[in-house]
Amino acid sequence: MRADPRVQLSRELTAADAGPALAALDARQLVVRVPDGVCDAEALTAAALLVLVSRTHAHVTLDRDVDLPPNAWNATSLGGLQSALSAVRPEPAGDATSVEVLDVGRVGGASAGSLLLGAQPWTAAVSDSDVLPPSDAAAPGAVYGGLLSAGLAAARLFRQALQPLGLPAAAEESLVVWNVVNHRRAPVPLGLEVRALPAWPAVALLACGSVGSSVAAALACEDLTGLLADAVDGDTFDVRRNTFRYPASTGVAAGAKAAWLAGMLRTRGATAVEHDGTVGSWVRRRAAPGFDGIVVSSVDTVDGRFEVADVLARETVSAAVSGLALHVQRERLGDGLRCPYCDFVDLEPALSRAAAEAAFLGLAETRLVELIDDPAGLTQADVAAAVASGRVLAEDSAALVGRRVDDLRARVYAQGLVQVAPAVPPVPVSAPFVSWVAGVLCAAEVAKAARGLPLIDRRTELDLHGGPDDFVHRRSEDSSGRCACAVAVRRRWMARLYAR
Repeated sequence: MRADPRVQLSRELTAADAGPALAALDARQLVVRVPDGVCDAEALTAAALLVLVSRTHAHVTLDRDVDLPPNAWNATSLGGLQSALSAVRPEPAGDATSVEVLDVGRVGGASAGSLLLGAQPWTAAVSDSDVLPPSDAAAPGAVYGGLLSAGLAAARLFRQALQPLGLPAAAEESLVVWNVVNHRRAPVPLGLEVRALPAWPAVALLACGSVGSSVAAALACEDLTGLLADAVDGDTFDVRRNTFRYPASTGVAAGAKAAWLAGMLRTRGATAVEHDGTVGSWVRRRAAPGFDGIVVSSVDTVDGRFEVADVLARETVSAAVSGLALHVQRERLGDGLRCPYCDFVDLEPALSRAAAEAAFLGLAETRLVELIDDPAGLTQADVAAAVASGRVLAEDSAALVGRRVDDLRARVYAQGLVQVAPAVPPVPVSAPFVSWVAGVLCAAEVAKAARGLPLIDRRTELDLHGGPDDFVHRRSEDSSGRCACAVAVRRRWMARLYAR
C-alpha cells in the first residue's frame, strides 16, 4: 500500500495520527455532474474540478461522461481524464457515509446535498442553493471564472471536511461570487469592452512549479495561436513529489519543468521556448534589456526575485503561496509601487539570515552558503545531516541527493495544518487547489491583456480558510534604498524602454 500523498508524515506524526483527517476527507462521495447539452466552458470547468477534488478526496465519481474540448491535460473526455488521474488518486482512508453532487453550470436546479458552480468567462460563482449570477460579458474561449469556481469549490469542500478537526475556517456563505476583472465580490462590471479576438502579449513564465504550471494549464484551456512564450526554470520534475501537488500533472510529466510547460503551451498553438536554467542566466542570454510583455513570476527565493526585477519587464505579475493563503500582485519597477523585489528586501544582516536558514534546514551555515551557487546540488552528506537533525525522514532522503536546497526547504515546510488531537502534532494536509487558484488568477491577467481589459491594480490577497475578500490594494515601493528599484540606472532603462 503506497503512502497517502495528502499528508506529510514525520517521526512524530504517524499514519495512524493522520487517519482522522484523511477519513474526514473521504467521508463524502463527490459526484461531478454536468448539464445536458454541456458547453465547452462547462466541460472545462468540470475537468478542472475533477482534477482538484480527485487529489484531496478518494471517493470521486462522474454522473456521466462527456467530451472535452482541447485542454492542458490532453484528455478527450471527462472519463478519460478520470482514468488519467489514477497516478494522483489517494487510496480511501474510509468508507463514504454521504454523497454530495457537484453541479457545473445550470443542471436544472440544485438539490439538497449539492454544490452549484458557475462556468463563466470572468466571474467565479459557488452556491449551495439554486442561485447563480447572470452570464457575464462574452469572451469567446475564456473560462477563467469557471476555472476559479473549481478552485473555490475544492477549497470549500476541504474546509468543510477538516474544520471539525481543527482547521481554522470562516463561516460558509450560501453564495460566493467573485470576478477576476476588478477582483470584487460581484459579477464583472456591466459594459465591458472586450476585444473579440485575443491579441496575446509576449509572456515569460519564470518558475515552472505548482503555480507556474497552473498558469500554463489555465492558459492552455483556450486557443493560444499567436502567443509567444518563454518558460524558464532550472529544475526537473520530481515524479514522487510533484505529481500530486501540481494540478497540471496527471503523472506523465518528466524531465525539465521548463520543457514540460513549453510543450503544454505549444499543444494549444503558442510559440513557446524553454530555458533550462535560472532567471539570471536567461536574462544574460537575452539580446537586449527588458521584456515588452508580461512576466509571470512564482519565484520564491530572495536571489531569484532579484533576478526577476532585473528582467526590467513592462509588466510583472507575481504570485506567492503560503499554506492556504496566496496573493497576486502586478509590479512595474520604478513607478512608486512595489517592484518584483520590494517584498524580499531584508534589512537583517546576510550572515544572520544564513545562520537562521541553516539551523532551520539542519545544515552547517558554511555549507548552506556553498549550496546557493552549487549546480551539483545536495550531497549524500548534506541529506544525512538533515536526517540526523530530524528535518526529513531517512526513507525520504534518497530522492533529495542532487536536488536543490529549495527542495530540502520544501520538505521541511508544512502545508495546511489540522490539529486532530491535543497530544498529536498538527497534520500537514496538502491543498493543491491553492496553487491552482493562484495560477488561474495570473493566467487571467494575461488573458485580460490580450482582450484589452485593465490589469489588476495592484494586489489581491485570498485566504482560502474562507471566501475571497472584496478589495484590492496598492503597496508603496520599498523605502530602504536597498531594493533593485532604488538603482537609478534601472529606472532610466525602464523609462527608456517603455516611454511609449
